[in-house]
Amino acid sequence: LLEQQYALSIAGRVVRQCRLRLRARETLDRGGQKNDVIRDLKVAPFVADKIIGQVRHFSLPDLQAIYRRLLDIDDAMKTSQVPGDLALETLVAALAG
Repeated sequence: LLEQQYALSIAGRVVRQCRLRLRARETLDRGGQKNDVIRDLKVAPFVADKIIGQVRHFSLPDLQAIYRRLLDIDDAMKTSQVPGDLALETLVAALAG
């Protein structure tokens, strides 16, 4: 992806996906069901199914930590503290490890 798109564009989509997962986890932890996720996130049912399947592997604190890290990376890229490609590669390596 980095060969075809700007790092900030990729990071923005990753942040959005993480935010959706975080909000879905919060909804589920409050006792919500699929219909609540659909309503809260304003997504299609098949998207809610995918997100629900993915968030079952993460706790709320895990998702919050990932989201905070993404926001730090976003800030570092926008203030030229870290090159975007390096920031994203480092993030992927940290999350995969």
